[in-house]
Amino acid sequence: MTNDSGSSPSPDTSRPPRGRSGLSRLRAWLGTQFVDVTHALRTAGRARLILAAAGALTVLYGGLLVLEQVLHDNPGPVGFLTWWAGGPLVVDLLAVPVVVVTAIGLGRVLPAAWRRAVESAALVNLLLVLVAAPFLSGLGRRPDNPSLLDRDYVLGFGVLIGLVWLVALVPPAVRALRARR
Repeated sequence: MTNDSGSSPSPDTSRPPRGRSGLSRLRAWLGTQFVDVTHALRTAGRARLILAAAGALTVLYGGLLVLEQVLHDNPGPVGFLTWWAGGPLVVDLLAVPVVVVTAIGLGRVLPAAWRRAVESAALVNLLLVLVAAPFLSGLGRRPDNPSLLDRDYVLGFGVLIGLVWLVALVPPAVRALRARR
């Protein structure tokens, strides 16, 4: 079997070949992954490498903070797994369906000129709600330490949401006014 260029198609390197022992298949797969990563690093631009390094350092720092927290507080396996899996589950089971349903609903109701701006602002609002929920609910506030959560987070959140909608809706409004003239 040949491809359009007349040469044989390249083998699928995403999975280890069958028929060998598990360890040799793992080594072969790791070898192909190493080749793919080194090729990606060689062909990536300087900005991408800097961003990848910054991301890797951020993940490493977060992992160290989690390790320190686990070793210091010893929440137990259930507490640790609840914290570790809770965020992704909330995003996957709550946020993503809300975003999809909202986008489909808005796509059917809104005119095309306003659709992208409203959907973008709604998505940013949802993400901001997920980030701000602990602050808005007062999670972590303690009476013995008044410096924890010492601001009016509801007011600040309302101002932020207003700014998001303002930034999202001004450009289509300006375009609509210009088109009307």
